[in-house]
Amino acid sequence: EGNLKKIEDLRIFQIAVEIGEDVWQIVSLWDDKFAKWSIGKQWVDCADGISATMREGYYRNQKGDLRKFFRYALASAAEAEHWLQKAYNRNLVNAQQYRQLNQKFQHLIPQTINFINKIQ
Repeated sequence: EGNLKKIEDLRIFQIAVEIGEDVWQIVSLWDDKFAKWSIGKQWVDCADGISATMREGYYRNQKGDLRKFFRYALASAAEAEHWLQKAYNRNLVNAQQYRQLNQKFQHLIPQTINFINKIQ
């Protein structure tokens, strides 16, 4: 489709990429091997999966695929938000890190839902 924007131009994709990078930066600095192996690995996987899944679905030819993959990305975002809460509860992220990432999720999740609802 000639008028398809590049995915990098979509704000929800930009936020998703930022979340993946933020989570990587946080987890990579953890000294606790158990925390890295348990929470950290799952958190990085789902945080990186948000933008990766968006990219995969965005360039498919059928709108049903686009909707399906963005729903998968939305589920990964919800999971990553859950791991943020767990990491904060277990003192693996500080209050500033929690606030900054939580704010990104508060933008990403509703905007992704809105994007999914606009796909016809």
